[in-house]
Amino acid sequence: SKAETKAMNDIIWTLVLNYAKATGIWFNEGTECELNLKEVCTYIGDKLNVWSGTIVNWCKGMKYSGYKIDVCDNFGLNSLYIKINK
Repeated sequence: SKAETKAMNDIIWTLVLNYAKATGIWFNEGTECELNLKEVCTYIGDKLNVWSGTIVNWCKGMKYSGYKIDVCDNFGLNSLYIKINK
């Protein structure tokens, strides 16, 4: 359902932000962050007890739900970019 999808998006977004605050590389006056895709998805997968590949796929879909998240995994890239409003 839409409510369940939004709830899961919010949970994953919060975990991404927590991970970014602890380990991310912030730029553009602290509004954007680059993360290692495999590391952040493994971290979230461990917290939610799911396979990290599921989290990668979920993050890809979050972009279309209004979250400023970009998964870059084509051609061997391993990055996750997020943007926050300050």
